[in-house]
Amino acid sequence: MDSQTIVAAPLEECRLQLASLREVGLRICAVLREMSREMLESSQLPSADSLQELTRFQSEFTQLQSRILPPDTAERDLVTAGSLMELQAELESQAIIQSALRRLNEIDQVQHTEQPEFAPWQRCLDDGMNVRAELSSSSTTQAKAVAEQFLSLRSPLNAALTLVTGGHELTDDRWSMLLDSVSAAYGREISTAIARGKLILKTDVRA
Repeated sequence: MDSQTIVAAPLEECRLQLASLREVGLRICAVLREMSREMLESSQLPSADSLQELTRFQSEFTQLQSRILPPDTAERDLVTAGSLMELQAELESQAIIQSALRRLNEIDQVQHTEQPEFAPWQRCLDDGMNVRAELSSSSTTQAKAVAEQFLSLRSPLNAALTLVTGGHELTDDRWSMLLDSVSAAYGREISTAIARGKLILKTDVRA
């Protein structure tokens, strides 16, 4: 994945721009049909206004495409319904990746209430760094899969973070299941610290 992953605010801007282009695209399709009909029936060339509208749409699409897709993506010069869908899929993937990155940031904010340097948590920090490395070095498709895997509660790392940040919201069965998963992956020191409420976020404001 491109290292310059779209961050939250620009991501929302891209979504709005894409929605606008999709609406304009419907009108463009009608313009193209009319242009084809006129050329077939009367050999009439497209009007300057129609050509200008097509050029403007192409320009806006290309600009958005360059913001969303990796810089080495080929075949950028043709706007089709499929290419608009490709941008939509890319934005959805970016949203999932950004959710994973925000979640990973929380791992760095966890601290022990009594031990400033709680060594067992280092394994979680290391795993978090490994997930970040995968997200930054993989294609968008691969990064999305990595992000989805991490965000799943089947991930012991996310399970540990869920217990620390929102364990009180879980049912007893879910809490026990996640704690067992954490204990199996990271050992009893971490699961015991979580169970005793010794691991908390450094601040109440989450990344």
